[in-house]
Amino acid sequence: MSASEELPTPDSLIQLDDGKKYWEGIEPTLSGMLGGKTSVSRIDLQGSRTFLARLGFGVKNGRKIVPRALEGGAGIGRVTEGLLLPMAECVDIIEPVAKFTAVLEGKPGVGDIYNVGLEGWKPAEGVQYDLIWVQWCAAYLPNKEFLEFLDHCKAALGPEGVLAFKENISTDDNDDFDEEDSSVTRSNIKFQALFKAAGWQLIKTELQRGFPLIDNRPLLPVMIESPEAGKDQAPAGFGSSQRWTGDVDTRWGDLLLLVCFLVAGLVDSAAFNMYGCFVSMQTGNTIFVGLGASGQPENLPSKAWSRCLLAIVCFAIGALFFSSFHRYFGPQRRWVLAASFLLQAIITGLVALLATTGAVHNSPTGRHTIHRDGLIIETVEDAFPFTDYAPISLLAFQSAGQIVASRVLKYNSMPTVVLTSLYCDLMSDAKLFTAPLAENADRSRRSVGAVLLLAGAIGGGFLSKSWVGFAGALWIAAFLKTCIAVAWCIWKPKATNK
Repeated sequence: MSASEELPTPDSLIQLDDGKKYWEGIEPTLSGMLGGKTSVSRIDLQGSRTFLARLGFGVKNGRKIVPRALEGGAGIGRVTEGLLLPMAECVDIIEPVAKFTAVLEGKPGVGDIYNVGLEGWKPAEGVQYDLIWVQWCAAYLPNKEFLEFLDHCKAALGPEGVLAFKENISTDDNDDFDEEDSSVTRSNIKFQALFKAAGWQLIKTELQRGFPLIDNRPLLPVMIESPEAGKDQAPAGFGSSQRWTGDVDTRWGDLLLLVCFLVAGLVDSAAFNMYGCFVSMQTGNTIFVGLGASGQPENLPSKAWSRCLLAIVCFAIGALFFSSFHRYFGPQRRWVLAASFLLQAIITGLVALLATTGAVHNSPTGRHTIHRDGLIIETVEDAFPFTDYAPISLLAFQSAGQIVASRVLKYNSMPTVVLTSLYCDLMSDAKLFTAPLAENADRSRRSVGAVLLLAGAIGGGFLSKSWVGFAGALWIAAFLKTCIAVAWCIWKPKATNK
């Protein structure tokens, strides 16, 4: 061979008819489909479910069921039934071997069956898919036909549709031709180059894990990749469901949580002045409930402990509600975070409105304090209005929302309603005094959080003594939480390119 001659590329050796003939000789059974390696099926399906769940597809936790999906290379329907039918109302199928798809004809949820190869499929006019899943069959397409198939997928996907490939990849950077079934195992580099050439970009890539050894040898690695049409697709508009159901970029989210420290200080100082209990920090409330068992503190009404107990119970209910809300609908989804803080703002604003209109008291009642001759003389009524319970329960409930937010955003160093653990973690930091400012983010967050909570408490105290009273602190808190909700609405979406 002369130096000017080039070796044929592995994909040019693919004979489409030879690949089809190979599979026509395979029995239509699970063992036939998987080359006798039936033990991989359960692990494979679970890996695929997890991958799609991270893209928002599935039957649990608020993920979406799509109207229509397409499967490329369905075989006897192992993936159709085990993965796609539970999350799609209708699944169309591409499979060149008719004897494989015979078992799927007439099954509920199975739509159109195209007995052609991927290279021969063209989307039906007017049909759009929310999900296209192609598994273990792109290897039978030469590069040219693979690119054409990608173009057809682009035309067939709906505005928010997702295309996913799950294929074996080579263990090095070379493509390997298999003469037995006329297929090519491509490298991951080659797959990415083909996606790029067709005008797609990867939004998620994941390696299938957990496959067992077969005859004491590992299987080829399997990569799941989801590209999107990058050149022709406009960014999701402000009002698009793709934007609102997508996750936010949690970077710099700590800035919004720092505002929550300020809010906690404002609300708790004002509430303690009014009711002798906290609505955010429940350690103090627990102590007051314990003292109440022995009729203490003696300078408070005998049933004052009941207000603290109510705050604990409502805070716990709030934590259960907000954590379940985030868990069910998606912890870091834009609309979930915005709705959570908007609800907190509405509840805080409602209590502020009640105090402003006089429906509940706007300043402490039932006690009088006199400073005389170096003594503090306090007169306290041994009762309090039952209307106190309403603001306490509402404020405690909403306070749980902000600490739940710190958890779902993965800023566990920022418990926005309590400082005891924060002080401990801050002073236990081995690099408290040695790390440069920019290299110890948790130290900075804890320090600033403590200062802001103190600032909020000081502000709440002065507001309580002023003419605006209890309501003034709450109006400011409601405004700040509204600002946080608005910020989540315009926050940068989570980057999905890998």
